[in-house]
Amino acid sequence: MPTNIVMEIIQVTQDLIANKITREMAVIKLFKLDLATNEYKLAKAVAELARKLPRVSLAEESNEMV
Repeated sequence: MPTNIVMEIIQVTQDLIANKITREMAVIKLFKLDLATNEYKLAKAVAELARKLPRVSLAEESNEMV
């Protein structure tokens, strides 16, 4: 897999983590990438992960329950 493709996927993920973009924007950016079949599968997996993760980090959630 080409390094530039992986870097694009990582950049979208980092932008999501840094709250520069929303989950929906991250998913859209990942699906808009011009990718080959295997690269598309990776981008789709990352997009689904971003879509399904909890909105609040587990550390924050566990501290509030104490």
